[in-house]
Amino acid sequence: MLALGATGPGGRPGEAGLDLIGVRPAQRGRGYGARLHAHLLGVAAQTFASHTGGTDAGNHAMRRTFERSGSVLLSTQQYYRQH
Repeated sequence: MLALGATGPGGRPGEAGLDLIGVRPAQRGRGYGARLHAHLLGVAAQTFASHTGGTDAGNHAMRRTFERSGSVLLSTQQYYRQH
């Protein structure tokens, strides 16, 4: 397996969530993630009016994939934990 991804219902009615997009480390940099993302967008568009996706702020590869597909950053989140 080169890559893995999933799509399904998102957090709001009519919205798909794109999740778990990943490419094996040895296969990165070859466009597999971008192609998988494009495929998942097409699958989601067959059933849902819109889609959402998210990634860690430090995941620059996925952020580039989102940007190249025309996605727009809507918000950022901060996470807290007690020590």
